[in-house]
Amino acid sequence: MTDRVTSGTAARDRLVHDALLYGSDNELLRDIVPFLRAGLDAGETVMMACTEPTATLLIDALGDAARIERVPTPETYQRPAEAILAYQQLLEDQLAGGARHIRWVGEVISAAQPAGQPTQQPTQQPTQQPAGWPEWLRFDAVLNRALASYPLWGVCLYDLRQLPAELVTAVQLTHPYLRTPPTRATNPAFLDPAEFLRRLPDPGLDPLEATQPTLAVDDLTSLQHLRRQLADVVVGSALPAWTTGEFVFVASEVATNALRHGRLPVRVRVWVTPSRLLCTVTDQGPGIADPLVGYMRAHRDPSRGGLGLWLARRLCDQVDLRRTSEGFTVRLTTGR
Repeated sequence: MTDRVTSGTAARDRLVHDALLYGSDNELLRDIVPFLRAGLDAGETVMMACTEPTATLLIDALGDAARIERVPTPETYQRPAEAILAYQQLLEDQLAGGARHIRWVGEVISAAQPAGQPTQQPTQQPTQQPAGWPEWLRFDAVLNRALASYPLWGVCLYDLRQLPAELVTAVQLTHPYLRTPPTRATNPAFLDPAEFLRRLPDPGLDPLEATQPTLAVDDLTSLQHLRRQLADVVVGSALPAWTTGEFVFVASEVATNALRHGRLPVRVRVWVTPSRLLCTVTDQGPGIADPLVGYMRAHRDPSRGGLGLWLARRLCDQVDLRRTSEGFTVRLTTGR
């Protein structure tokens, strides 16, 4: 069934998750301005997490900036697990303040580009992948679970002038509804989030892994000794002390999980460069069955444990889970 964008309504007690695929500023305005205006007219909370050019374009067209909640994108889109937590906290704050239903427009891929890297200028034939895009595709899929219980109608914005075809195809698998102006339709290609993550290609080896590691532990037995070794080797990085400290903490947490829940022997490899830290922890067990583990906080009591992978996804720029002939590996990467 296909609905006109301006007349569709969303359920009031659960997440509705759309993707808008647009090819011009006019198409963006034609779809999103009526969507936001309908929310404002209905007394709904309207939130916007977009890059500055997109936000300015939409707000100028609406002419109602005072009633729109702007979400600072650099702070929100640091890392996927951190962004999911930020979304949940923002929504809970709005609901605690009396909001009944929330409309949200967000620009995930563009807003998540690293600081100092400019947003791509529109082109007719984009060829470059935005930095870190696989992690943010996973984020878009996980949102369907993480925000399922919130009274939220969210639209993710994707500019076809900027995105390569491979990414557009993936976007179409992570959203239950697609908006292609002037229509909005149920998306028959949508995949369950866990199935989408399982189908993503193996990320393969990082180029650093083909070089000599800075630290190699072939049969981990002492976590205390490992922490000292990690602290010693990360001083060779030019990254800030708080970043290297978080990396040591996360690597030791993942190693703890491997010893407790994996199968011996546990092998640890660490590579340190001035701008990057990379650690692999490999055990001989079957690994983690649920690909969504670590993207959402399992509980709110730190004393219970079980938050290691969630902390890793919050504190590292990329976390990859791989099964190979050598065992099950968690790979942690910080820096660019």
